[in-house]
Amino acid sequence: MPKKVDHRSRRATIAESVWRVSAYGGIEAVTMRHVAAAAGMSLGQVQHYFTTKDELLAFAYDLLTDRIAARVSQREDPPGADEPEPRDIVREALAELLPLDEERTVEAHFLLMFLARSAVSAEFAASLRKEHADLHAFIVDQLRRGQRRGMVAVHLDPARETRTLLAVLDGLITHVLVGHHCAPDAEQALDDHLDRLFSG
Repeated sequence: MPKKVDHRSRRATIAESVWRVSAYGGIEAVTMRHVAAAAGMSLGQVQHYFTTKDELLAFAYDLLTDRIAARVSQREDPPGADEPEPRDIVREALAELLPLDEERTVEAHFLLMFLARSAVSAEFAASLRKEHADLHAFIVDQLRRGQRRGMVAVHLDPARETRTLLAVLDGLITHVLVGHHCAPDAEQALDDHLDRLFSG
């Protein structure tokens, strides 16, 4: 009897290999052949699932954002626990994007590479805009919750503060990846900014 192939698992394995290859070799290293080798598959197997490099990158991006969102959701709504405070929810969500360990560093490298690619790809740029808009709306909602609870000053504009916060996050991610700051310093900078924002 022929062995049943788990196509979903294979596609995920390929995407994970894209993340690793791009983290250690950049966009130039992400070829079908290199990704196949990293995944322990033949070139033909990878090409069976993805016919172009852009198709492969798009799937890898979608899978990564889904996984990050799942991790954030688990932290936001832990089983059997009270709803976390708005500051904690925002902090945990943004910390998932900071390169604070090996897994998140690989992810951050891929996301930065995808961002660079999006400058010349309307399709990739559209994906980035959607994810950014979702994250922006998520944080704005938490800041409004914070205002209702007296944790965030009522005179602050949640949308403006969210734009600033996400710009700070982007800068911290880049600075860690290129070695301007170490991960603990970046984490502390994020906490300092959130402390000022949620000072009531």
